[in-house]
Amino acid sequence: GGGLGVLAAETSEAFTFGLVWRPEFTNLNVSIDYFDILVEDEVNRIGGQAIVAGCYSSLFFPNEPLCDQFDRSSATAPLPFAILEIRDSYINVAKQQVRGIDLAATWAYEVGRAGTLSLDTSWTYNLEDTVALFDETEEDLSGLAGHPETVGNLNVVYDLDAWSFFWGINYIGETDNSAHFGRTTVTDSTGVQVGINLVADSVVYHSLSASYAFDNGLAVVGSIIDVD
Repeated sequence: GGGLGVLAAETSEAFTFGLVWRPEFTNLNVSIDYFDILVEDEVNRIGGQAIVAGCYSSLFFPNEPLCDQFDRSSATAPLPFAILEIRDSYINVAKQQVRGIDLAATWAYEVGRAGTLSLDTSWTYNLEDTVALFDETEEDLSGLAGHPETVGNLNVVYDLDAWSFFWGINYIGETDNSAHFGRTTVTDSTGVQVGINLVADSVVYHSLSASYAFDNGLAVVGSIIDVD
């Protein structure tokens, strides 16, 4: 796969294994799943912007095959190093594979006459997020910008008569492109070396809302969103 000639048929393999726990002493459901999904020879068209960006951001630059898919003018041309042509044909993406663990749980509890409290949460931990557009250009993107290793959410709902209160949390884990980029400084347009920060800290989004349902079917909702 990965050549630019005759396209091969796309193939995929998926393996999943899970466990579910439903204890009798409370209204609780817990599941944990391992997944491993492999796609080979995916037929795809990358796009001009992705071809150019993928060339210069690749660990394999300047030997990245994407760099052969566009032409630039010479340094002495009226427009030095201008992109003249991008060859964006359909190709077989050599390999894409994701492996990880999913954890999910739901729980509900009736607080006597004081309403019902319910919680649900789900989390994903990526063990591998591999992409190889061409043979021998395999990169594991897990932990890089746009590919956090850990993401998850927690939702809490409390219902009391016509009232409903909601608190939601979305978590996105830290990413770090330092090792991928290979250096911590760059030269700006004036020739000065400046430091760069390629670490994105984890972030938590909080959502709060309350609603009241009237007997005539009308409901009033108010919400707040905060970021840590």
